[in-house]
Amino acid sequence: MMSETKQKSLFNHQRERFQLKWAEFSSIVAVAFCCFQLYTAGVGPFPNLIQNSIFIGFTLVLGLGLYTGTEKENVAKYFKAMNILLILLTVIPVIYVIINYDWIMEHPAESTNVEILLAIILVAIVLEMARRTIGLFFPCFALLSILYAYFGNLVPGFWGHRGFGFSFIFENLFHGTSGIFGLLVWIGATLIAIFIIFGNFLLHTGAGETFIDLSSIIAGRSTGGAAKIAVIASAFFGMISGSAVANVATTGNFTIPMMKRLKYSPALAGAVEATASTGGQITPPILGAAAFLMAEILGINYLYIVALQRDL
Repeated sequence: MMSETKQKSLFNHQRERFQLKWAEFSSIVAVAFCCFQLYTAGVGPFPNLIQNSIFIGFTLVLGLGLYTGTEKENVAKYFKAMNILLILLTVIPVIYVIINYDWIMEHPAESTNVEILLAIILVAIVLEMARRTIGLFFPCFALLSILYAYFGNLVPGFWGHRGFGFSFIFENLFHGTSGIFGLLVWIGATLIAIFIIFGNFLLHTGAGETFIDLSSIIAGRSTGGAAKIAVIASAFFGMISGSAVANVATTGNFTIPMMKRLKYSPALAGAVEATASTGGQITPPILGAAAFLMAEILGINYLYIVALQRDL
């Protein structure tokens, strides 16, 4: 009996030690990621493919460190081993792109068997990371899109097409501007990420409470003041963060408990904060990711997008 107790205690100690090391690893990756973004924001980004590949690499490695995949103890050890393997497999395509950047640029329509294999691995890791963070819908939809591209010649009628080869599909996902290293990632890697870092810096230096205080001064004494404070605070935070989720997670920590203390129902308090944070996402100057996409795709000045949003 004593032996079993010691074994269980030793197991728990080893698990806690591993979790601590894993948290330290994730922290190091996060700091390195921020340093990379600050460097490229100040000095200038690397060529598109290199910038995007490093950004994707950091995102996936950090995501694998934060979202381990399961909380069940009986299978957790297998997920730990799988996470380590997935991290190693994520780094390999990034290194390959950096080393072979010149060849890829000179042969954009060509791909080797190694590149096809790396593309398959990277697509699988991206889908798995999407499953862990936002659920099954997005990865299933993406997988169906890939299958549609391959088997489109079998679809009758208007929705059918001539079909694309296996190599062609993964070559575009790995090389093309509409694939994993495409335009959307470029916007995130060069514009959105630095604003998110700036917003979190302000938040964790006390600006989050400042937003609540300013909102209380503006609307605290009016009818329905608690809900109005949530709306105004979300608008303030939306000025430095283009993420509705981040807005809920920050201002909601203050406004939802405040509304509940004032006898708002939990459902109404949550609904007010969710709606306010969604609106805060399009508050100038960030306007969410959509404004950066519009400016990049249309080739017009970002300030014009801001002015147009104001006029609307």
